[in-house]
Amino acid sequence: MFLRLAIISIAFALGTLCPALAATHPVDCTLTVDGKSYIAGVCEFSRDKGGSFSIYGDRYWAMVNVENGRGEAFWNAMPGATHAQAALGGVHQAGGCWEGSRVRICALTIEATRLDAIMGRRAKGFLISPEYMDYACVSTAGYRFVPGATLAIDRCDYFWGVRQHVFRLTENHLTVDGKPELCIDAKSAAGGKDMRLVVEDCARIAIRWIYDKDNKTIRSSNDLCWNIVFPERQGGNNWSGSLIARPCEPDAEKNGRFELGGN
Repeated sequence: MFLRLAIISIAFALGTLCPALAATHPVDCTLTVDGKSYIAGVCEFSRDKGGSFSIYGDRYWAMVNVENGRGEAFWNAMPGATHAQAALGGVHQAGGCWEGSRVRICALTIEATRLDAIMGRRAKGFLISPEYMDYACVSTAGYRFVPGATLAIDRCDYFWGVRQHVFRLTENHLTVDGKPELCIDAKSAAGGKDMRLVVEDCARIAIRWIYDKDNKTIRSSNDLCWNIVFPERQGGNNWSGSLIARPCEPDAEKNGRFELGGN
């Protein structure tokens, strides 16, 4: 029986201790802190050439900074926090894991057939994030992009938006990846000019959305623009906000601005 090799590296500067824009892939993970399990099973993994690495669960993530064969571990400690601000102390390699007095962190390769199945189920489009907010993604409740689902802004799942890479650009028109029958509708809300953005059957709506790459706006042929409304009192690690459509402002800087993440 062959021992699965630990994957041990990361693309993070120790000074920032926050998720960086680097490629990830799924591995089998363990994150146990002070005897309590926070990640157990498939998670996302990132590495660098120096031997440092990081693992991302849906709400927790941890990193091991490796230098001269010695490791220092950190994690975010609070669910959803984007900075690994909490130090876990020194760790040493033990087989496929790195262990210390308080923590055990593992990142193990997944057998090829199982890995292919995991990747085959993944969305393969773009994600949409508000400009300068790459930790937040356009999403739906339960990541279900189905007719009737309302679009909203939420924290990118696994800190990378794995389940939110669902959009496509076809000649600058925004579509849902792998579901050409689905479009985004703008539905009137009672008592206001703002409109909800809802996934709907294309046959039932006429509106189509264009991504303006120069102004980073998402606008319709009838001059509606996507915008974001966040609650007045936003919780520390709660990134949720309402995604709405309203008449576009003549000054493009006053409209919502969005970035499209890689596929």
